[in-house]
Order: sequence, then structure tokens, then C-alpha cells
Amino acid sequence: MQPAVEEQGERDAPPRWRQVLVEAGGWFHGIVGWPIFAAWTVLVGAVIVVDLVRRDPVRRGALLGLQWLWGHALWWTQPFWVRRVVGREHIGRGPYVIVSNHRSVIDIPCLMGLGLPLTVVARSSLFTIPVLGRFVGWSGQVDTAEFDVAARRALAAGVSVLVFPEGTRSTERVGRFHQGAFRLAHETGVPLLPIATDGSQIILKKGRFMPTNWLAPIKVRVFPPVAPGDPRVTSRDLQHEIAQAVEELRS
Repeated sequence: MQPAVEEQGERDAPPRWRQVLVEAGGWFHGIVGWPIFAAWTVLVGAVIVVDLVRRDPVRRGALLGLQWLWGHALWWTQPFWVRRVVGREHIGRGPYVIVSNHRSVIDIPCLMGLGLPLTVVARSSLFTIPVLGRFVGWSGQVDTAEFDVAARRALAAGVSVLVFPEGTRSTERVGRFHQGAFRLAHETGVPLLPIATDGSQIILKKGRFMPTNWLAPIKVRVFPPVAPGDPRVTSRDLQHEIAQAVEELRS
């Protein structure tokens, strides 16, 4: 039986010439796309530097700069990135505790375009990286070491907080959700905004720098806001719903 299985796998595998074209397309995507990303990131950095003179611990100006430059202008000028959002009508004025699965760091500029001022919860190690750490800190993102204080301050100022409850980038399956975001929503009374996304891993897959295809169609599904409840139950239920939605987006 084993030779038959191997023969079937060989027949199902894409032709070598097609694999070469896909690989070449990914490199062309990266050579054109990364300079565009870098250019808008430099502009975002300029906005952040200007915003440092304001006495605003939430860094609202920097967050708005990220929202418009990364969340909108970047996507308008990228020839290979396509973002399709379903359920945008569920987004109100906020603020929300936004919970989303996490496929790639490109999820961050992708979700910056939802039309909400938001700050992202990032692990503490990012804040210690030269240059990048300054960028993350000065732009008003939330350090996990100061999560409770910083996230509450942002919500009180009307700024939504984006949390990736898996705690890291997932692979093909959505991982188990940690309960921190759900406790925050429960204790503050701020509604949760669940989001499912897939496709950003084409641009920047974990462990790889260049895109894996010439075109990156990223699909986002926004669920209706959810009233906070018991963190253990809510995290389990939303993890199941988001995982199911990711499978639907992928198919």
C-alpha cells in the first residue's frame, strides 16, 4: 500500500515549474513591497517623533498616524496586498477590547485599518530591541509587563486595545486563548470585538523574510461586539468561533 500512497502524493503535488514561478513571484513581491512598507514606516516614525512633544501618555497622535499611514495609505499603495473585510458594519465608535487570531506581524497594520484608534499589546522583549523597541514604545503600544495599567488607561481615553490572545503567531490552527484580554473586558465592562483573519502569513511567514507568493489576499471577518462575561467561558467560546471562521476564510 505504501508505494501506491507515495505515487498518489506525487500525482497530487504541483508541477515543479509552477513551484518555481510561485517562488519567483514571492521574491518579486518582496523586492517591490518591502521598500513601500519601509517608506510608510519612516513617515510613521516622523509622526511619532513629533507626537513626543505632547504630554499625552496614550500617544493618541502617534496611534492616529499609524492608523492612517499603516492602516490605509500602506494598503492603497501596495500592488500585491489585497485586504477584504467582512462585517465592518459591526464596528461602532468603541472603545473595544479587540481579540484576534495571529498569523503574522502584518496582522498589525492590517487591523490598523479598521477605522478605530487602537493600541496593540506586545510582549516585553520587543521593547528592548534597538530601534524597533523605541518605535514600539514611543508609538504608545502596550507592554505586557504593564498590561493592566496601560490597557485600562487607553480604554479610559477611548482607545481600543488589540490583543492576540494566543500569545504568539499561530501556524495552521488557532491556538488556545489566554484569558488576560477577557479578564480586562470583564473588569472594565468594555465590550469585546472578536476578529478572524487569514492570509497575512503569505507576506511574512514565521521564520521567513520573503513572501511565499506574488499576491497576498488577506481576509478579515469582524464579529458583532460581545458583552464581557466569565473570562474562562468567553475565551473558550470565542476561540472556537474564531477558529471556525478562520477555516471558512481559508476555504
